[in-house]
Amino acid sequence: MQDRSNFKALVIEHWVLFGLVALNASVFLVEFLLPADATTGLMCVPTQLIASWDNLLEGNSPAADIQSLFTLLTYAFLHADIEHLLFNLLYLWIFGYVVGELIGQWWVLVVYVVTAIGGSICYVVFNSDSAVPMLGASGAVLGFQGAYLGLVVRCSLPDPFVWPIARPVSPTTLGLFAAIGFFLDLTGTVNPGGNNTAFATHLGGFVTGIFLTSFVGPPARPS
Repeated sequence: MQDRSNFKALVIEHWVLFGLVALNASVFLVEFLLPADATTGLMCVPTQLIASWDNLLEGNSPAADIQSLFTLLTYAFLHADIEHLLFNLLYLWIFGYVVGELIGQWWVLVVYVVTAIGGSICYVVFNSDSAVPMLGASGAVLGFQGAYLGLVVRCSLPDPFVWPIARPVSPTTLGLFAAIGFFLDLTGTVNPGGNNTAFATHLGGFVTGIFLTSFVGPPARPS
C-alpha cells in the first residue's frame, strides 16, 4: 500500500473512491444550477420502471423504456440538498476507503454500482404502486457497510486506517458508526422529509453488499 502521508500517492491508490466522491459532488453542482425538475428523469420511479420492464418483456423497446432502466443506477448520483450530499459522502468515504484497502479499488466501483442497483430494485419491489421518485447514494453507502460486514464475517481483519484519521479504527467503532448513521438516515434526522429515502433501498443495498463480499468478491488482502 502507498504511504498515507503522501496525498498524491493516496489519490492514486484510492482513485476510484476519489472519482466517486468527485462525481457525486459535480452532479450536485449541476443539479443546483439547473431548474428543479431538470433531473427528475434520472430518479428511480417504481411505476415507471415496472411499465418500462413490461414493455420490454412484450417485445416493445422504445428508447424511453430503455432509458428508464438506467434510473436503477442514475438515482444514486443525485441528492436533494447539500446536507443529504455531505452525509452520504461522509459514509461513502469511510466505508469505501476501508473496502478499497481490503479488496482493491476495482471492487469499490463494483460495490457502488451493484449495491446501488440492488437498492433500487428492492425499492421498486416493495413500492411497486408508488410514483414517488427516489434519489440519493444511500443504497450504495449501505452497500459498502454491508460489504465491510461481509468481510468481517469472512476474514480476520486488522483494525483499518481511514484517512485522514491517524490511528486505526476498530471494527466495533465502525459498526457503531454505521448503526448511528443508519438510524439518523432512516428516521429523517438528517434532511427530514427532503430526500425521499426509503428503508427498502437501504435494505437492498446492505444485503447486496454482504452478498458480494461474502460469496463473490476476493478475500481481504494482507495489510
